[in-house]
Formats: sequence, structure tokens, C-alpha cells
Amino acid sequence: MMGLPAPFHVTIDAVTESSVVWSSWKGPILGTRTWRFEAEGEGTLVTDHKRFESRWLPLALFYPRPLIRQMSQRWLADLGAEASSEP
Repeated sequence: MMGLPAPFHVTIDAVTESSVVWSSWKGPILGTRTWRFEAEGEGTLVTDHKRFESRWLPLALFYPRPLIRQMSQRWLADLGAEASSEP
């Protein structure tokens, strides 16, 4: 976060042929993320849905949308590179 490492705990909640759902927490913040995969032409469309919640912090007021978008783009690029590499 903000150029500094922010380790967090991750739990894989569900894995299917077309999706991965995982939860993570850091302090009082719980994040749930769902990646859905759909064949599209010769490639794959990946849909990324994120939800962050906290009982004590007003996340709606301080949600770092540009930072989360940048992290998502980096993760998806890494996923694409790994998926297209030879076994």
C-alpha cells in the first residue's frame, strides 16, 4: 500500500472451473475477491469483483480506488503471463 508492503492473510473460499473466490484480512478490514473466467474467442475474459468491509472503519469514505485498480491490473497481468507460459 502506498509503495510499502502490506502483508495479509488469505483464505481460498471456493475454486471451480470458472471461478476463484478468496478472502483476506488485515487488521479490521476483510476483503472478498472473486475472479470469474469465461472463454471469449481464442482468449479468456476475466471478471474481477472486490468487496471490502469493516465494522469500525468508514471504508466507503477512504476506499483507495486507483490503488486497488493498479494492484488488480498487476495481478491479472501476472496471472495472464503465468497462464500463457509453457508447462
